[in-house]
Amino acid sequence: MQPDEPPPLILSSFSDFFEPNLLTTENILLSAVLLLLMIGSALVSGSEIAFFSFKAADLAAFNASKNKSDHKIYELVSQPRYLLATILIANNFFNIGIIVVSSQLVSQTFNFVGQPPWVEIAVSLGLITFLIVLFGEVIPKVYATQRAKHLATFMASPLKTLRQSVRPLSKLLIKSSEQLEAKILENQPNSVSADEVDLAIDLTRRGKATDDEIQILKSIVRFGDISVKDVMTSRPDIHAVSTELNFSELMKFIRDSGFSRIPVFDDDLDGIHGILYAKDLLEFLDEQTDFNWKGLVREPFFVPENKKIDDLLKDFQEHHTHMAIVVDEYGGTAGVTTLEDVLEEIIGEINDEFDGFSTDLEYEQLDINRFRFAGKSSFFDVCKLLKIEFSDFEDVKGESDSLAGLLLEVWGKFPRKYQVVQVKHLLIKVTEVDDKRIKTVEVEVLPD
Repeated sequence: MQPDEPPPLILSSFSDFFEPNLLTTENILLSAVLLLLMIGSALVSGSEIAFFSFKAADLAAFNASKNKSDHKIYELVSQPRYLLATILIANNFFNIGIIVVSSQLVSQTFNFVGQPPWVEIAVSLGLITFLIVLFGEVIPKVYATQRAKHLATFMASPLKTLRQSVRPLSKLLIKSSEQLEAKILENQPNSVSADEVDLAIDLTRRGKATDDEIQILKSIVRFGDISVKDVMTSRPDIHAVSTELNFSELMKFIRDSGFSRIPVFDDDLDGIHGILYAKDLLEFLDEQTDFNWKGLVREPFFVPENKKIDDLLKDFQEHHTHMAIVVDEYGGTAGVTTLEDVLEEIIGEINDEFDGFSTDLEYEQLDINRFRFAGKSSFFDVCKLLKIEFSDFEDVKGESDSLAGLLLEVWGKFPRKYQVVQVKHLLIKVTEVDDKRIKTVEVEVLPD
């Protein structure tokens, strides 16, 4: 009985793995074709990065330039879908050519006789992947990032000619992609949430970006979701003057308050009929007590409390004003808001030389996770300070917009001193109350 023959070795020796005659005419021709295909793939792949890296200012400069190459670049980029389709068609053509030629070259260069079929597949796949990724993608795209204008100038004429040649196919691809895109987005008009954009900002953060810059970007994303009610100064904290004050009393009020714009009312705050600008009084500082200052009052600008602050910013620009009176659904005065309140939602707290300690949110930090706030503090501002999501409390806060209001919503009755409640990941303790209001509370942020 003959013993079983041993299976063939995958690599009996390194020298046996190659064909003896490598420098054949066919191999030299295939190598030359492969080199040309690699150059074409590299140029086209780099062009994608180069052409689509230009900013609006660059394109405007190209359009105004007298250089023909600059005009060609502008013409190509002005039709981005056709340019991208042309680049993708050319890149796929070159890559398919590389695969075909490389496969043929591998089969004629290496000796796979007696080897398992997967050996030839593995060698071909490894070599082709290496060539395409390194020489057809990585190197040209790195170069294009550094020399975008140089590469775009060199490739402008070839791509313009190629665009005309493949235009029927490009048109077909663009129409197909547009139909597919419309189908996908048909039922997803708001498919990206603010949280997903925040995550994308964090993932794409560049090394030179500061924490403040990142926070500004995130604030811009959420800017359209914030209502006037969230940023206004509420009714109890409004500094306003009555029309019954004489000129001396008015000047004392302005000096004591330090505000440059002051609402003016008749009987009560529901009867605000104008805004007084302190600067309008400068030329009348020497007037007597009976001076009729009411003629200096300007027309007020009213906004509903549910208006979004991105729309309010546009209104401020159109009306050339910095202050608005916020009214509730019944037409009563709910508060006041200013341009500064709106801008602070993007760039953070703005303190001028008269502000000193922030008057918008007074607090005391007791330890790393524990704070003391006034009960009237805006819950929206508290969430910003504690760096927690205001939207997480939408289901429990009801119509309230202050810390005290939140506690009344949760308990359903007026709390006692030192009473404690957990709301989501906040532990809130009432520290000072009187007969009709919650004066101060302590808030502790619990671990997740």
